Amino acid sequence: MFDQKTIDRFWNKVDRTSNPNCCWEWTANKLKQRYGRFSIGKKHILAHRFSYELHYGKIPDGLDVLHTCDNPPCVNPNHLYLGTQQDNANDMVAKNRQAKGIFQGTHTHPESVARGDKSGYRLHPEKYPRGDKHYLRLHPEKASRGEQNGWSKFTNEQILEIRKKYIPWKYSTTKLAKEYKTSPANIWLIVSRKHWKHI
Repeated sequence: MFDQKTIDRFWNKVDRTSNPNCCWEWTANKLKQRYGRFSIGKKHILAHRFSYELHYGKIPDGLDVLHTCDNPPCVNPNHLYLGTQQDNANDMVAKNRQAKGIFQGTHTHPESVARGDKSGYRLHPEKYPRGDKHYLRLHPEKASRGEQNGWSKFTNEQILEIRKKYIPWKYSTTKLAKEYKTSPANIWLIVSRKHWKHI
C-alpha cells in the first residue's frame, strides 16, 4: 500500500524505543491538538492513522483511530485501535479526562465565545425570523396550545368555566384558584386572556 521510501521517511520522524509497550512519539510537524501530521506528496494524513494503516490495513469509513495511551503524538501500533467518535467520548468520560469547571473552553478561551455584538443573533439578525415571519405565525396549526400542550393542567371546558364564573369582588380569583387548585395569579392570566388567548 505504501512504498518503502515513504515508510522509511515516516519512521525517521518517530522516536522509537526498543520497548514495544512504550509510546513511540512523532517528532515532526504536529497539529494544535498534538497529533502528528505526515505528508505523502500533497496529501496530509495524521501520523497515528498512517501507522495504523501500515500495520493493520485500510481504516473503514466512519471509524477513527483511537489511543489506549491517551497520548496524541504516539504512533505505536500496539496503542492504537478502531472506534467511533462516541467510543472516544465514552473513553474520555470513563477516564475522567473531560474538561470541567475552570478548565472548560469557555473559561480558558473566553475570547472565542460569541457574546454581545459578536453573537450570531446580533451579526445576522436576518437569520432569526420574527413577527409574521416566525414559524408559528406561518404554521399556527403546529403550535401545541391549550390542552394539546403536555404541561397543561386545564381543559378547554375548564378555561371557559373559569371565565364564566369570574365576577370581580364576588367570585374572585382567590376563590377560583382554590376551586381549580392553582394560583390566583394564574386565574388572573386566564380571565384577562393573557393565557389561553386562542379560546
